[in-house]
Amino acid sequence: MEAQEHLEHVVGNAFGYVQLHTPDMQGAQRFYGELFDWELEPTGPADKPYVEIRVGDGVAGGMMPVTEQDPVPRWVPYVQVHDVADMSMRAAALGATVVVPPTALPDGSFYSLLFDPEGAPFALHGPSSG
Repeated sequence: MEAQEHLEHVVGNAFGYVQLHTPDMQGAQRFYGELFDWELEPTGPADKPYVEIRVGDGVAGGMMPVTEQDPVPRWVPYVQVHDVADMSMRAAALGATVVVPPTALPDGSFYSLLFDPEGAPFALHGPSSG
């Protein structure tokens, strides 16, 4: 199921995806794959490794390496919204920090990465941006 098709069936403003940022991609794949019996599928190019977490018939999340700019291992929850740009602006007005502004993804959907007023990361994901 393509991401856009998935988004048409997602209730707005609900958690719909989770992404692990890890310093050890192989170790994380081994640990979580064995623990939860997840199907893990590498989908990113060699210079931007990414692994999809497949559960049942869909994609439930992903894994990516930490970066120099953001070296902290963590899980980042994604909230499915109808308009990523609008919700990013609303979050900023309420005290959030927009770390990655609304950005188009290869499947045509959009995402934005934010920190809430207390510093907890979360992302917005949706079919449109503005």
